[in-house]
Amino acid sequence: MTDEGTSPTETWVEDKGQEYPYAYDKGGKLKRWFGVKGIPAAILIDPTGAIVWRGHPGSLKKQTIKENLEGAVLSPIYDWPSKAKSAKRALKSGNFSKALSAAEKLGEDGAGVAASLRQMIDGRLKRIERLNGAGDYLQLEEFGESTKKAFAGLPESDKVAVILDELEANKDAQAIIKAQKSVRKLLSGKIKKAKIAKLEDKLRDVAREYPDTAAARDAEAAIVKLRNRS
Repeated sequence: MTDEGTSPTETWVEDKGQEYPYAYDKGGKLKRWFGVKGIPAAILIDPTGAIVWRGHPGSLKKQTIKENLEGAVLSPIYDWPSKAKSAKRALKSGNFSKALSAAEKLGEDGAGVAASLRQMIDGRLKRIERLNGAGDYLQLEEFGESTKKAFAGLPESDKVAVILDELEANKDAQAIIKAQKSVRKLLSGKIKKAKIAKLEDKLRDVAREYPDTAAARDAEAAIVKLRNRS
């Protein structure tokens, strides 16, 4: 991604023999949205759309990439055949059932697209299982709800619903969710330097009250962010 013009970019691409996809960020809007301060910068987004890593590209390990490829499409959506435009449109709207149905109707022409969609569906289910296993209940609740909606009409939607029902009935998990939300709220809005010390104290209280949980991890990560701001 570059905010430079076409001419210098195309010249660089040709000189370097670059083969990976690239795009233009006119005016640097995407850079500002991601909060990129320095160049070069890399952001790794997993197949579910979650940002799982950010930093200097030289620090991004192959293992980190490999660990977050689960559920990735087999071929880029922009390379899908023109006949699969209905499947592409349905996927962009977040309707996996409709997208899969449209791909399967194409027969052999849509086999690759259907396989990609199946892999994306499996990847999302595995992420839900990982969040559940890690006790990251707020992420599980939010990602689970959006996934259940996206999977409506598919058998996988029922699997997600069962996990969410169990989560709702788990009083300990609900307490952790409440604590995670409180951490998020403490970091919301504009934070003045004079209030950072007081916020850190509140975050430490959360970490002490919910040791060895996602709430504690969130609180500790929030403290680091606050210190980086000061």
